[in-house]
Amino acid sequence: MARRAEIEARTGRPVRGRPPSPNAATHKSRHQANVTDPDSRLLKTKSGYVQGYNARAVATEDQYVVAAEVTNQAHDAPSFVPVITTAKRNLRKAGEQRRVRRVVADAGYWSDDNVNMAGVESLIAPGRARKLRQIGDQDRDRSEMLARVEVGETDRASAAAQLGVTRARVNQLLRIRRNGTPETLTTEMMAKLDTPQGQKIYKKRPASIEPVFAQIKHNRGMRTVSQRGLPPVDTEWKLICATHNLLKLWRIA
Repeated sequence: MARRAEIEARTGRPVRGRPPSPNAATHKSRHQANVTDPDSRLLKTKSGYVQGYNARAVATEDQYVVAAEVTNQAHDAPSFVPVITTAKRNLRKAGEQRRVRRVVADAGYWSDDNVNMAGVESLIAPGRARKLRQIGDQDRDRSEMLARVEVGETDRASAAAQLGVTRARVNQLLRIRRNGTPETLTTEMMAKLDTPQGQKIYKKRPASIEPVFAQIKHNRGMRTVSQRGLPPVDTEWKLICATHNLLKLWRIA
């Protein structure tokens, strides 16, 4: 509410959309706190809900972790820019002269801001593999419909009905087009990933990062943390990833 008030005061116009409510269904989980670890959150996983944290890592092609962070947010996308920035800083401190020029990430990190992160080329899947074609078709149809609205072939109400969105959303998409930001970013990313070079590069993602988590969680049996509170848990995760790197170096030696 404070953020909305700040935007309205700065622009002189009310913010579109339904205002947030503390009684909304999406906020019901915030009415309860874990008395053992208040910083932890109830997170949805493939196996159901767990009380815990979201740990992430950035790894090189040869599976060395160069950045590791923990948050209590269920979504990965907001942490993309901070963790990549941390990785770049860590490499500079370690004396690495080469710059980080390209990053590959899974669909959980998809967002316009992440794709357009300055200084790096971000290759991020815009959705799950089995849904990419459907996503691309929807993105193309939306672009064609917005173009028809712009030239006056159809009105905004009809466009909203055919796209299955509100008129406010149609207005927002039209403003994005007028500002020069491509609303077909999904289609552009899919076209890039569909090239031979894009496929070759993106195939490096699972081979680079998935073995890191498999080694830590399965082979070393580290599926829980012993600390409580976000800062201690973050420190423990960094220690786990550091020992992962040390074990790799020890095995090579």
